[in-house]
Amino acid sequence: MRTLKILIVAAFLMLSLSFELDAQLKTQVERKMSVEERIKLPDYGPLSGLLSSDRFFMRQSYSLSFFSMGNFSGSVGMYINQMSFLISDKLLLNATLGFVHSPLTRGIGHNSNLLNNLIYGAELLYKPTRNTFINLRFDITPYYYPSYYMYVPSYILR
Repeated sequence: MRTLKILIVAAFLMLSLSFELDAQLKTQVERKMSVEERIKLPDYGPLSGLLSSDRFFMRQSYSLSFFSMGNFSGSVGMYINQMSFLISDKLLLNATLGFVHSPLTRGIGHNSNLLNNLIYGAELLYKPTRNTFINLRFDITPYYYPSYYMYVPSYILR
């Protein structure tokens, strides 16, 4: 009986403490690709230089301003995404996309149509010679009408 108990305990210990080990040589390890290698565009012949990521730049920013005037306070937030693409050494294309909002007030920037709060624009910069510079640009920014009463003389309101 005692031998049976010892065999059962030994079998239990062998089964519960056994585990599998794996091993491989360093030469068998697959090399992991870096992030740059994963997102790199394939070679497209003569267009490879034009589609290079070295020619594209992106900058994003968010600003939040708070103001207070007498019994009134508010804030204006603005997110901007600016992108630049160097077409050639003499030609640069810039694009801007942004959004203006007023998180704490119903004043500036409050509009039920969110498309009215968009900021966008494009710019083409061309420098053919050292002393010549051509810039074509358009910008769309939201325009908010201030309160009518700001421009009415005080004696009319009485």
